[in-house]
Amino acid sequence: MFPGVSFSWFRHREKDFVPYFSLVDNYVYCTDVEGLMGQFKIQYDTSQWRLFIDSSKSGILLNNGGIYASIPVEHSVYLNDTYENLEMVLRKNKYEVNGWLVCRDLKVLCMLLGQQAGFTKYPCYLCLWDSRDL
Repeated sequence: MFPGVSFSWFRHREKDFVPYFSLVDNYVYCTDVEGLMGQFKIQYDTSQWRLFIDSSKSGILLNNGGIYASIPVEHSVYLNDTYENLEMVLRKNKYEVNGWLVCRDLKVLCMLLGQQAGFTKYPCYLCLWDSRDL
Protein backbone atom coordinates (compact mmCIF):
# COMPACT_ATOMS: atom_id res chain seq x y z
CA MET A 1 0.00 0.00 0.00
CA PHE A 2 2.48 2.64 1.20
CA PRO A 3 6.14 1.94 0.52
CA GLY A 4 8.41 2.36 3.58
CA VAL A 5 5.52 2.16 6.09
CA SER A 6 5.55 -0.71 8.58
CA PHE A 7 3.01 -1.82 11.12
CA SER A 8 2.54 -4.63 13.58
CA TRP A 9 -0.43 -6.61 14.81
CA PHE A 10 -1.39 -6.72 18.47
CA ARG A 11 -0.90 -10.34 19.45
CA HIS A 12 -2.73 -10.51 22.78
CA ARG A 13 0.40 -11.53 24.67
CA GLU A 14 -1.33 -10.83 27.97
CA LYS A 15 -3.98 -13.56 27.58
CA ASP A 16 -1.79 -16.18 29.31
CA PHE A 17 -1.31 -13.91 32.35
CA VAL A 18 -4.82 -12.46 32.82
CA PRO A 19 -6.12 -15.46 34.84
CA TYR A 20 -3.55 -14.71 37.56
CA PHE A 21 -4.81 -11.16 38.16
CA SER A 22 -7.99 -9.64 39.57
CA LEU A 23 -9.53 -6.15 39.34
CA VAL A 24 -11.30 -4.63 42.36
CA ASP A 25 -12.18 -0.91 42.58
CA ASN A 26 -9.52 0.27 40.08
CA TYR A 27 -6.89 -1.88 41.80
CA VAL A 28 -5.30 -4.77 39.88
CA TYR A 29 -3.41 -7.39 41.86
CA CYS A 30 -1.98 -10.87 41.39
CA THR A 31 -4.14 -13.58 42.96
CA ASP A 32 -1.75 -16.48 42.33
CA VAL A 33 1.94 -15.54 42.49
CA GLU A 34 3.10 -19.14 42.38
CA GLY A 35 1.07 -19.79 39.21
CA LEU A 36 2.38 -16.59 37.64
CA MET A 37 5.95 -17.68 38.35
CA GLY A 38 5.10 -21.03 36.76
CA GLN A 39 4.09 -19.20 33.57
CA PHE A 40 7.60 -17.76 33.46
CA LYS A 41 9.05 -21.21 34.24
CA ILE A 42 10.58 -19.95 37.49
CA GLN A 43 10.89 -22.16 40.56
CA TYR A 44 9.10 -20.03 43.18
CA ASP A 45 10.76 -19.69 46.58
CA THR A 46 9.38 -16.85 48.74
CA SER A 47 12.74 -16.28 50.42
CA GLN A 48 14.28 -15.36 47.05
CA TRP A 49 11.90 -12.46 46.37
CA ARG A 50 11.09 -9.10 47.95
CA LEU A 51 8.11 -6.83 47.34
CA PHE A 52 8.79 -3.27 46.20
CA ILE A 53 5.78 -0.96 46.43
CA ASP A 54 6.04 2.46 44.82
CA SER A 55 3.70 5.02 46.44
CA SER A 56 0.75 2.57 46.60
CA LYS A 57 0.47 2.76 42.83
CA SER A 58 2.50 -0.23 41.69
CA GLY A 59 4.14 -3.23 43.21
CA ILE A 60 6.75 -5.53 41.77
CA LEU A 61 8.60 -8.57 42.98
CA LEU A 62 12.37 -8.20 42.85
CA ASN A 63 14.66 -11.23 42.82
CA ASN A 64 17.23 -11.14 45.64
CA GLY A 65 20.04 -12.46 43.46
CA GLY A 66 19.17 -10.36 40.41
CA ILE A 67 18.92 -13.54 38.34
CA TYR A 68 15.37 -12.86 37.16
CA ALA A 69 13.70 -9.69 35.92
CA SER A 70 11.18 -7.91 38.13
CA ILE A 71 7.62 -9.23 38.03
CA PRO A 72 4.65 -6.83 38.40
CA VAL A 73 2.09 -8.05 40.95
CA GLU A 74 -0.13 -5.00 41.56
CA HIS A 75 -1.10 -1.65 40.07
CA SER A 76 -3.44 1.24 40.83
CA VAL A 77 -3.63 4.78 39.56
CA TYR A 78 -5.92 6.15 42.26
CA LEU A 79 -4.53 4.88 45.60
CA ASN A 80 -2.95 7.39 47.96
CA ASP A 81 -0.30 6.74 50.61
CA THR A 82 -2.47 6.00 53.60
CA TYR A 83 -2.20 3.30 56.23
CA GLU A 84 -5.50 1.75 55.11
CA ASN A 85 -4.39 1.52 51.46
CA LEU A 86 -1.02 0.03 52.40
CA GLU A 87 -2.77 -2.50 54.60
CA MET A 88 -5.05 -3.44 51.69
CA VAL A 89 -2.08 -3.77 49.30
CA LEU A 90 -0.26 -6.09 51.71
CA ARG A 91 -3.45 -8.10 52.38
CA LYS A 92 -4.29 -8.52 48.68
CA ASN A 93 -0.72 -9.59 47.94
CA LYS A 94 -1.01 -12.22 50.72
CA TYR A 95 1.93 -10.81 52.65
CA GLU A 96 1.24 -13.11 55.65
CA VAL A 97 1.51 -16.20 53.43
CA ASN A 98 4.47 -15.14 51.29
CA GLY A 99 6.50 -13.32 53.96
CA TRP A 100 8.46 -11.18 51.50
CA LEU A 101 10.68 -8.36 52.65
CA VAL A 102 8.94 -5.09 51.79
CA CYS A 103 10.94 -2.27 50.19
CA ARG A 104 9.53 1.23 50.58
CA ASP A 105 10.65 4.79 51.21
CA LEU A 106 11.07 6.18 54.72
CA LYS A 107 7.82 8.18 54.56
CA VAL A 108 5.81 4.99 54.23
CA LEU A 109 7.89 3.23 56.86
CA CYS A 110 6.95 5.97 59.32
CA MET A 111 3.30 5.57 58.30
CA LEU A 112 3.37 1.80 58.87
CA LEU A 113 4.99 2.33 62.28
CA GLY A 114 2.26 4.78 63.31
CA GLN A 115 4.39 7.89 63.15
CA GLN A 116 3.19 11.19 61.76
CA ALA A 117 3.33 11.63 58.00
CA GLY A 118 4.87 14.53 56.12
CA PHE A 119 7.43 17.06 57.33
CA THR A 120 6.73 17.61 60.97
CA LYS A 121 8.73 19.10 63.78
CA TYR A 122 8.21 16.01 65.96
CA PRO A 123 7.85 12.95 63.65
CA CYS A 124 7.37 10.52 66.54
CA TYR A 125 4.56 10.86 69.06
CA LEU A 126 6.70 9.18 71.75
CA CYS A 127 9.62 11.59 71.71
CA LEU A 128 10.14 15.32 71.56
CA TRP A 129 13.16 15.20 69.25
CA ASP A 130 13.13 18.15 66.87
CA SER A 131 13.80 16.82 63.36
CA ARG A 132 15.26 20.21 62.36
CA ASP A 133 17.99 20.11 65.05
CA LEU A 134 21.29 19.09 63.51
